[in-house]
Amino acid sequence: MITWLYHHRNSVATFVVIWPYIIAVTLVATLRNVDGATWPVVKDFTISTRGTSADGKLIIAGYMVNTRACRLITVEGEILTTAGNNIFTGIKFLDSASDVVYPRPKGSHKWGNWVISTPPDAVELTLYSRHECHPLWITRTKLTTIKVHEGVS
Repeated sequence: MITWLYHHRNSVATFVVIWPYIIAVTLVATLRNVDGATWPVVKDFTISTRGTSADGKLIIAGYMVNTRACRLITVEGEILTTAGNNIFTGIKFLDSASDVVYPRPKGSHKWGNWVISTPPDAVELTLYSRHECHPLWITRTKLTTIKVHEGVS
């Protein structure tokens, strides 16, 4: 065994040096993928008011609970169409002076009105938030999924 180690000392040294990096990258990649699902930044995201604007856009408002004090980057909408396509849509935040949504402390909060453009063939809308909770990755939390247009399936 000692003779084998001596003859392969360069390979063993390389393995010992590289192995911690492999473990670290694997750990970060795994945690990044499960962070928002296991430790959501927002929970109990509830739509209490829902309407349609004169130009056919979806208007929603409600309340939520922030469980972690993280910096909000954005809220995004993903729409599933009748053709089975997923498209992303922008959200206009009427509860903010600009399109920048400011972070909220931990606890229960009202939100809205949010205006969301949806195509006529939209079936479902899934809302996600993106937060920066630490410097290694962006945490994506699924907020809710709703039916967009009644009768479209």
